[in-house]
Amino acid sequence: MLSKEKKVEEMQSLAKEMVAAMFGTPIQAANAAKNIKQYMDCHTDREILFLSEQFRNFTNIETNMLWQTVDPKERQMYFSSQEEYAAVLQLGTLHPNGYFRQRCVLEAEGIPYMLPFLFLRCNDWIHVIRKCAMKQVKEHLKVCNAEELLVSFLYLEKVERSGRREWKEWEEQKELFYNRLYQLLPQIDETILFKQPYERRKVFFWYLCCIDRGQKKSLEEMNRFLELEKNGYLKCLLIQKILSDYSCSDEILEQYLKNRNCSVRRYALYEKFHRCLNAWNGLEEFLLDPNHAIREYAAYILKKYRQMDINTYYYNYLETDKTLYAVIGLGENAGSEYADKIEKYLSSPNQKLVRLTLIALERMLGRKGEKIYLSFLTDQRVAISKTAYLCIRRSGLLYGPKTLYEIILNAKQEHIQHYAILLMFLERSWKRMPYLLMLYQTISNEKLKEEILGGLWNRNMYETVRTPQADEIRKLLDETNVPDKLKNAVRFDLSYVEKR
Repeated sequence: MLSKEKKVEEMQSLAKEMVAAMFGTPIQAANAAKNIKQYMDCHTDREILFLSEQFRNFTNIETNMLWQTVDPKERQMYFSSQEEYAAVLQLGTLHPNGYFRQRCVLEAEGIPYMLPFLFLRCNDWIHVIRKCAMKQVKEHLKVCNAEELLVSFLYLEKVERSGRREWKEWEEQKELFYNRLYQLLPQIDETILFKQPYERRKVFFWYLCCIDRGQKKSLEEMNRFLELEKNGYLKCLLIQKILSDYSCSDEILEQYLKNRNCSVRRYALYEKFHRCLNAWNGLEEFLLDPNHAIREYAAYILKKYRQMDINTYYYNYLETDKTLYAVIGLGENAGSEYADKIEKYLSSPNQKLVRLTLIALERMLGRKGEKIYLSFLTDQRVAISKTAYLCIRRSGLLYGPKTLYEIILNAKQEHIQHYAILLMFLERSWKRMPYLLMLYQTISNEKLKEEILGGLWNRNMYETVRTPQADEIRKLLDETNVPDKLKNAVRFDLSYVEKR
């Protein structure tokens, strides 16, 4: 993600390229058109939309330039391809000068992939340009291809959320767009769709799943989309559409229940129960599913309709190849009476099993497992140390700043120090301050020192600090090399919270 300053620099550079394209020598114009095309090609739709909103604010290309007289068509001979000319026109439709914007809109006729930028001009702040753009959109929708419609979705959505366009005429534009999409829907296959970035696929699938215009893809095509799509949210959209609008046989539903993706399995499980309205043979297998929501739903059905003892089922699978899911299943359903039965897995060489056991024990024991969590906070394995830290956070445990200070001093691994410092921040701000000051002076790791500084800046002005503690803090402030601004701020705050 580029910073705002970097984006401003890019737009200022782009403005200079436009000047060169319209007023430079033939060589300068050719190079500028090439650079503009490269910029427009390598930026996402969201970035282009940001450019459309901000380009006029960060450019000063009006000065001494007779933009109202320049004609892009007369400069086309200097560009090496039609695609470069199209890129120059696309950028031109975002130009601050209204005369030039209008000329670029007029020149867009018959040029592919201008539709998104024509949509933006339907919301132009100049009425004449809006009228001109709407006329061009109507003509463009008669000949544009399916891929250009996919590219235009986000831009259409952007204008839809705006308030400047004329409502009646815009509704006509939208209807024309959806009619054209309806017409070209059979042409939008996997070869076109999965070349598009996530944002475009998301809007298209939303249209496919939420707008019913009487035509839909075949079940085979939808299954192919479901197979090729990698994004979890879009898979959810597709499987919900398939299960609600297509007649899926029990055999097809069984295939969905065995799908590798947990979202597909979950919605297939919902559909299976909707059809059966009872527990069915084989449902208990889903108690050992890797996905929490699936295990939880299967447990709910089995408890309600079969009065099944879920805890015993999981306990019987502890010494099998399903140990991982049996342990976490017990954590989700059982009480503290099962804690001693899974505690032995904390010594397993399998990191994932150790992590899941910690999570299960935290659910069973809560704050009673404080010694277990603290012992694994200092584990040399990063994932296990992090899991222990999260268990402590969820349990709301506080070990005291002195205990954590000793852990940080004795730890050799950075991750242990990091998680212990984060736990230190949960302690009362004035009680932890002496330890944070000592740590800042002792630790050499710059990244950790930055974290400590952040904790020192966070102080509670509603706490009371006794004089001995206040004197200790002042003494440590004199001895440590924290920034003077922080020292002054702490001394100032102490004058209000100290209770003599």
